[in-house]
Amino acid sequence: HCYRSMNYICTTMEERYGTPWMEFNFFAPSKIVKSMRAIAEKFDETIQAKTEAAIARYQKQFDEIIKAFRPRLEGKRVMLAVGGLRPRHTIGAYEDLGMEVIGTGYEFAHKDDYTRTYGMLKEGTVLYDDPTAFELEEFAKFLKPDLMGAGVKEKYVFHKMGIPFRQMHSWDYSGPYHGVDGFAIFARDMDIAINSPTWDLMETPWSKSGEVS
Repeated sequence: HCYRSMNYICTTMEERYGTPWMEFNFFAPSKIVKSMRAIAEKFDETIQAKTEAAIARYQKQFDEIIKAFRPRLEGKRVMLAVGGLRPRHTIGAYEDLGMEVIGTGYEFAHKDDYTRTYGMLKEGTVLYDDPTAFELEEFAKFLKPDLMGAGVKEKYVFHKMGIPFRQMHSWDYSGPYHGVDGFAIFARDMDIAINSPTWDLMETPWSKSGEVS
């Protein structure tokens, strides 16, 4: 299920056999609804009507989650460094909770990844390519995020820096974060990470005047 390999397979199927393909995003309420409608458009009015009925049911659940967690997460700033398409596909999930992605990027991305990602970012967002561990630390010191979302190998570095962290590369800690039920887990986990009182016992590198650790 490598995203890059899957992309090549789909493109090849389209070029050789005329089989069309589309990319969808199921990581956030706003993206889930948009994707469902895009899929329904390929079918008849009966399917479209059933899709709208499903969206109406899901929207109530989404609204409850957002009402519970957005006040606790509004305005929080996030840096991302994850694999596959998640550097862009998870942006909407944070934004639906009132959070802002201030930095994101890829390790093995191609031009099309950056082209798609660029249009989803706000002016001034840092978009990095294959950053080293040192570069990620320096980006964090400069951008001052409230949360870092990356893979497990980055976890302890950012914990030592006093930055809340969520493992976003796979679901071995929690999750899944995609889909209707996954959004509830996502919101809960981001709240747990950022608002844990344990962070009051630590200092970020930039909280010490004139001192960087």
